[in-house]
Amino acid sequence: MDLSITCVIPTHGRPHALRRALESVAAQTKRPNEVIVVDDMDDEATALVVSSSRESGMNVRMVRPGLATTRRSAGASRNLGASVASSEFLAFLDDDDHWESNYVEEVSKAFAATRKPVVFAALAVVNDGQEIGRRLAVEGLKPSDVVSNNPGVTGSNTCITGELYRALGGYDEDLPVYNDLDFLLRILASGAGYGIAGGAMAYQNTSGADHLSSRSKRRADGIALYRQKHRDLMQRADSRRIKRDIAVANRFAGQRPVLKLKYFLATVVNSDFEDVSRFLKRVVLKRSAEYR
Repeated sequence: MDLSITCVIPTHGRPHALRRALESVAAQTKRPNEVIVVDDMDDEATALVVSSSRESGMNVRMVRPGLATTRRSAGASRNLGASVASSEFLAFLDDDDHWESNYVEEVSKAFAATRKPVVFAALAVVNDGQEIGRRLAVEGLKPSDVVSNNPGVTGSNTCITGELYRALGGYDEDLPVYNDLDFLLRILASGAGYGIAGGAMAYQNTSGADHLSSRSKRRADGIALYRQKHRDLMQRADSRRIKRDIAVANRFAGQRPVLKLKYFLATVVNSDFEDVSRFLKRVVLKRSAEYR
């Protein structure tokens, strides 16, 4: 089964990271039919990276939202890229993440074997160059299973038919964070089946202060927006997890000490035994928090 696949890469002023992402696409044992880089900053350095990537023989093009577009989010960029894609299937990759060389080939096999409109690949989380964990979504997930707990689905290991993507309305452009979890939730709520490509690996980089998983008021406010959107689906335990995530995000560098203490206490109050165990393990190993 010869599948046509478009790789969509949203980028935001990180040309060095983008270069690695594009190199990982160029190194695929089965290259996507086209690569669309969505640059929301009109960045010249980004344009040079895209131009040089064509030397590998890849079909790469860049699109920009234009000055009239005020939204600048990963979701908006993914939606723009998807809207001009010419392939039947869409494979997303964030600019600071990268793929194992067999990623597209294994995803294609999973589509062919399962005949499902969505395939999720395995995810390795990397922080400061060190792998800190691997995650893989399991079969049979329901919306209630994921509303407050991402099983390892991001904008770098999700592949979907363009038909279903359009039917779902793409990513929510109003959510600056947790838009991956929101998209997964809507996929499951639609009743669309999904396949698992456990042999494919996407590497998610969580390093750097500008990464969306970094603690900040923007992240805390974004999680609160997600909570407001899906509050009717949340049970008590779900609400506690989201409150904990908001409190963690509010303990950012530069936060006033009195507020840091307040949010630390809120983190403790809304944490369960597993949360405490993970925290102690990170302290012992001196590692940053994993993606959620």
